[in-house]
Amino acid sequence: YFVNFVNDAIERKQNERKNKDLSKNPNVDMLDMLLDAEIEGATADSLKAEHKKITRKEVIGNSTILILAAFETTSTALSSILYLLARH
Repeated sequence: YFVNFVNDAIERKQNERKNKDLSKNPNVDMLDMLLDAEIEGATADSLKAEHKKITRKEVIGNSTILILAAFETTSTALSSILYLLARH
């Protein structure tokens, strides 16, 4: 599920980047930074140690981890807030 979600987000972001002048919009999010670090069509086996770029699979993996981490952090914060409100 998350892989498809991230793939759709990447496709939308790439279409948005093609249709927009990025110099006019300085707002950059985490997905923009991951896509800037990506090497098109590269695989982990084809990259050499001196390359500082990532593959599409790594972009998807990092994005999925960020989504899950944000969900877990938010749910923990809300649980703590509700507990404290119930107690006091």
